Amino acid sequence: MEKEGIMPQANNKSLRKLNRFCFSFVINIINFHSNKNSIYEDEEILKGITFCSIRGRYLENGCKRLEEITKYKIPDADTVYTRLNKKNF
Repeated sequence: MEKEGIMPQANNKSLRKLNRFCFSFVINIINFHSNKNSIYEDEEILKGITFCSIRGRYLENGCKRLEEITKYKIPDADTVYTRLNKKNF
């Protein structure tokens, strides 16, 4: 018997990992190192990572596709990887 109105929990390990990352990012547990003259804000990086995760794309082609669809300025894969390598918890 299934209860009505209750959303199923994420069983997929990668989806749980993505949710944890996104919520940690939003509540400022995860910060990206950025300079004052940085071109991209944290929100733009989060948009790219989230889009690629949901669509199952690699950052290399996912960021380009998101930029084509939305016309937002989205960082390329190299920028995202560089920021992820510098992240602190």
